[in-house]
Amino acid sequence: MCSSDLLNASGHLAVAEFEDLIRRSGGAVIEGDVTIDRLVLSWQDNRVTQADGVGRWAGGQVTWPMGNNIGQADFPPMLATMDSTADGVALVISEQGGDVPAADAEIRWNGMELRVYKRMIDLADQPWPDSANPSDVVFRVKQPLIPGGAL
Repeated sequence: MCSSDLLNASGHLAVAEFEDLIRRSGGAVIEGDVTIDRLVLSWQDNRVTQADGVGRWAGGQVTWPMGNNIGQADFPPMLATMDSTADGVALVISEQGGDVPAADAEIRWNGMELRVYKRMIDLADQPWPDSANPSDVVFRVKQPLIPGGAL
Protein backbone atom coordinates (compact mmCIF):
# COMPACT_ATOMS: atom_id res chain seq x y z
CA MET A 1 0.00 0.00 0.00
CA CYS A 2 1.35 3.41 -0.99
CA SER A 3 0.84 6.36 1.33
CA SER A 4 1.64 9.97 0.59
CA ASP A 5 1.08 13.31 2.28
CA LEU A 6 1.64 16.99 1.62
CA LEU A 7 2.37 19.79 4.08
CA ASN A 8 2.01 23.40 2.95
CA ALA A 9 2.60 25.89 5.75
CA SER A 10 3.70 29.36 6.78
CA GLY A 11 3.82 31.18 10.09
CA HIS A 12 6.08 32.04 13.01
CA LEU A 13 8.34 29.81 15.06
CA ALA A 14 8.63 31.04 18.66
CA VAL A 15 12.26 30.19 19.44
CA ALA A 16 11.80 31.02 23.15
CA GLU A 17 9.61 27.93 23.51
CA PHE A 18 12.58 25.75 22.52
CA GLU A 19 15.26 27.67 24.42
CA ASP A 20 15.70 25.14 27.26
CA LEU A 21 16.03 22.25 24.80
CA ILE A 22 18.51 24.20 22.66
CA ARG A 23 20.65 25.12 25.67
CA ARG A 24 20.64 21.54 27.02
CA SER A 25 21.89 20.27 23.65
CA GLY A 26 24.68 22.88 23.59
CA GLY A 27 23.23 24.92 20.73
CA ALA A 28 23.10 28.62 19.98
CA VAL A 29 19.99 30.55 21.01
CA ILE A 30 18.63 33.39 18.89
CA GLU A 31 16.33 36.10 20.20
CA GLY A 32 12.96 36.64 18.62
CA ASP A 33 10.91 34.53 16.24
CA VAL A 34 11.65 32.92 12.90
CA THR A 35 9.14 33.72 10.16
CA ILE A 36 8.35 30.83 7.84
CA ASP A 37 7.33 32.41 4.53
CA ARG A 38 6.85 29.09 2.77
CA LEU A 39 7.25 25.44 3.74
CA VAL A 40 6.17 22.73 1.33
CA LEU A 41 6.99 19.12 2.12
CA SER A 42 5.63 16.07 0.38
CA TRP A 43 6.47 12.48 1.12
CA GLN A 44 5.56 9.07 -0.08
CA ASP A 45 6.22 5.74 1.63
CA ASN A 46 8.00 7.47 4.54
CA ARG A 47 10.41 9.30 2.23
CA VAL A 48 10.54 13.02 1.38
CA THR A 49 9.80 13.48 -2.31
CA GLN A 50 9.77 17.29 -2.38
CA ALA A 51 11.03 20.03 -0.07
CA ASP A 52 10.82 23.75 -0.65
CA GLY A 53 10.94 26.50 1.91
CA VAL A 54 12.04 29.96 2.93
CA GLY A 55 12.39 31.31 6.45
CA ARG A 56 13.66 34.61 7.83
CA TRP A 57 14.98 35.87 11.12
CA ALA A 58 15.08 39.63 11.78
CA GLY A 59 18.49 39.42 13.46
CA GLY A 60 19.51 40.26 16.98
CA GLN A 61 21.47 38.72 19.80
CA VAL A 62 22.75 35.16 19.56
CA THR A 63 24.24 33.38 22.58
CA TRP A 64 26.15 30.09 22.65
CA PRO A 65 28.18 28.03 25.12
CA MET A 66 31.92 28.74 24.93
CA GLY A 67 33.77 26.59 27.44
CA ASN A 68 32.77 27.79 30.90
CA ASN A 69 31.53 31.08 29.46
CA ILE A 70 28.75 32.28 27.21
CA GLY A 71 29.59 33.78 23.82
CA GLN A 72 27.32 36.38 22.33
CA ALA A 73 27.08 38.57 19.25
CA ASP A 74 24.54 40.70 17.42
CA PHE A 75 23.71 39.10 14.08
CA PRO A 76 22.17 40.75 11.01
CA PRO A 77 18.91 39.51 9.51
CA MET A 78 19.32 35.91 8.28
CA LEU A 79 17.64 33.79 5.60
CA ALA A 80 17.13 30.03 5.44
CA THR A 81 16.23 28.21 2.24
CA MET A 82 15.29 24.56 1.85
CA ASP A 83 15.28 22.52 -1.36
CA SER A 84 14.96 18.92 -2.45
CA THR A 85 18.05 16.95 -3.40
CA ALA A 86 18.36 13.60 -5.15
CA ASP A 87 18.35 11.77 -1.81
CA GLY A 88 17.00 14.19 0.77
CA VAL A 89 16.82 17.85 1.73
CA ALA A 90 19.34 20.71 1.65
CA LEU A 91 19.12 23.67 4.04
CA VAL A 92 21.22 26.82 3.53
CA ILE A 93 21.50 29.65 6.08
CA SER A 94 22.93 33.00 5.02
CA GLU A 95 22.79 36.68 5.78
CA GLN A 96 19.77 38.26 4.05
CA GLY A 97 21.11 39.76 0.83
CA GLY A 98 24.44 37.94 1.27
CA ASP A 99 26.02 35.74 -1.35
CA VAL A 100 28.06 33.43 0.94
CA PRO A 101 26.36 30.84 3.17
CA ALA A 102 27.01 30.94 6.90
CA ALA A 103 26.02 27.28 7.31
CA ASP A 104 24.33 24.50 5.40
CA ALA A 105 23.03 21.04 6.07
CA GLU A 106 22.22 18.04 3.90
CA ILE A 107 19.69 15.70 5.44
CA ARG A 108 19.47 12.31 3.76
CA TRP A 109 17.66 9.10 4.63
CA ASN A 110 20.89 7.64 6.07
CA GLY A 111 22.25 10.68 7.91
CA MET A 112 23.04 14.34 7.90
CA GLU A 113 26.04 16.54 7.25
CA LEU A 114 26.36 20.05 8.70
CA ARG A 115 28.93 22.59 7.51
CA VAL A 116 29.71 25.94 9.12
CA TYR A 117 31.58 28.47 7.01
CA LYS A 118 33.98 31.22 8.03
CA ARG A 119 31.18 33.67 7.23
CA MET A 120 29.42 32.47 10.41
CA ILE A 121 32.61 33.13 12.40
CA ASP A 122 32.72 36.65 10.95
CA LEU A 123 29.06 37.26 11.83
CA ALA A 124 29.73 36.04 15.39
CA ASP A 125 32.67 38.48 15.57
CA GLN A 126 35.01 35.68 16.62
CA PRO A 127 38.75 35.56 15.86
CA TRP A 128 39.94 33.46 12.94
CA PRO A 129 43.04 33.65 10.72
CA ASP A 130 42.77 36.36 8.08
CA SER A 131 44.01 33.89 5.46
CA ALA A 132 40.60 32.13 5.49
CA ASN A 133 37.92 33.14 2.98
CA PRO A 134 34.26 33.62 4.04
CA SER A 135 33.35 30.55 1.93
CA ASP A 136 35.88 28.23 3.68
CA VAL A 137 34.38 25.41 5.76
CA VAL A 138 35.57 25.77 9.35
CA PHE A 139 33.48 23.04 10.97
CA ARG A 140 31.91 19.89 9.55
CA VAL A 141 30.03 17.09 11.25
CA LYS A 142 28.41 13.97 9.81
CA GLN A 143 25.87 12.08 11.86
CA PRO A 144 23.64 9.09 11.18
CA LEU A 145 19.98 9.81 11.84
CA ILE A 146 19.30 6.34 13.19
CA PRO A 147 21.56 4.34 15.51
CA GLY A 148 23.87 2.14 13.47
CA GLY A 149 23.08 4.05 10.26
CA ALA A 150 25.95 4.82 7.93
CA LEU A 151 26.76 7.84 5.81
